[in-house]
Amino acid sequence: MQSVFKLPVAITALHLVEEGKIMRNQPVRFLPSDRILPRTHSPLQDKYPDGNVDIPLRELLQLEISESDNVAADIALRTVGGPAIVNDYMESLGVQGFHLEDDEQGLARDVKVQYRN
Repeated sequence: MQSVFKLPVAITALHLVEEGKIMRNQPVRFLPSDRILPRTHSPLQDKYPDGNVDIPLRELLQLEISESDNVAADIALRTVGGPAIVNDYMESLGVQGFHLEDDEQGLARDVKVQYRN
């Protein structure tokens, strides 16, 4: 699935916004541990190489979808509650055969894990 997982993460986030569980403008902390090192495609990480900043959820989603930002996608995934939440929501929509297990950080550590998604 590679970067295609970013769309279901964003859809899940927007659903949680509709339900009032999270807010579109809520600040989300970009932690130093969110960085994908030594290098990944991430305008967010390029702008804030040390992390430790709050980013509005709406900006994370925009970067995730418009720029295919790997770090923003992982932060958004953490914000919605992880892969299980995304899997459950996709299943509730009737999407069959969708399975998300690993984030971009996991893929950066071991390219073989891409086949688990």
